[in-house]
Amino acid sequence: MAINFDAQNHTTFSSVSSKDVSITVGSGSDRAAILSIWTGSTISSVSTLGGATATLIGSGSGGGFNFMHYSFVGMSTGSQTTTVTLNSTDNLELFLTTYDGVDQTTPTTSAT
Repeated sequence: MAINFDAQNHTTFSSVSSKDVSITVGSGSDRAAILSIWTGSTISSVSTLGGATATLIGSGSGGGFNFMHYSFVGMSTGSQTTTVTLNSTDNLELFLTTYDGVDQTTPTTSAT
């Protein structure tokens, strides 16, 4: 089965400590999402998305920013929201993308 792009939402916020990002998840099978986060703060928590747990798949820092990438597997269809909570008030950029046709056991692999 091929992996197919479903939807995306990109948004930025100034001086926040917690923010929601929403997306409409399509009805394709074997759904997954990637949430990319850029902030000067650190992440306290990322809530579920459509019942799927956030799994940290990568992180780093540079240029005064921290970045984290989370995956969600098997979330429900329709309008879904996840909440990102920071450890302090800072700028926040969120990029959420959904796909279908994704392996539900190993949705991501390590880059080399």
